[in-house]
Amino acid sequence: YYITLGGIWHFFLCGIAIEFVVIPGLVGADGPDEDTGMVILGGNLNQKPVAEYAFLRDPHLDGFTVVQDDQEISSSEVDTARFEVSFVDQIGHVCTFYNGVLQIETQGDIELIGPKFLAPAGGRIAFWVKSVPTGKDSTATVTVKAPALPYPDQVFQLHLKKDL
Repeated sequence: YYITLGGIWHFFLCGIAIEFVVIPGLVGADGPDEDTGMVILGGNLNQKPVAEYAFLRDPHLDGFTVVQDDQEISSSEVDTARFEVSFVDQIGHVCTFYNGVLQIETQGDIELIGPKFLAPAGGRIAFWVKSVPTGKDSTATVTVKAPALPYPDQVFQLHLKKDL
């Protein structure tokens, strides 16, 4: 729960009081920044800054990000690499209600585990690829596409190593 005292929000989580205040200079006295519609709140614990979070007046889908967990996997045995995709707004927050479609393509000595078309849940989804054991060093690529959106494809390389 929370209470407000003098324009400061006090949240109580598990018995700890956390203060949230609008950071001076980042938000006008009348509310959000007129150009971006952004409000930035700062969190204080024991009167020390511990968190900062921005809110947009009109957040909308502005792209997608992909994080690859491994750059190298084994080609001597079946090995896997994970990719996590997030659909984000103008300032990088996950668009939790976006439910579009992704298309995954692979080239080289790897295979996608699961279907090549994926639908995110909560604005995010992860998928895995696995190596095809050849015992040779090679390079494979993973391409992530959002076919219904105007954003560029994202291409990632995976290095398959026999002595990994």
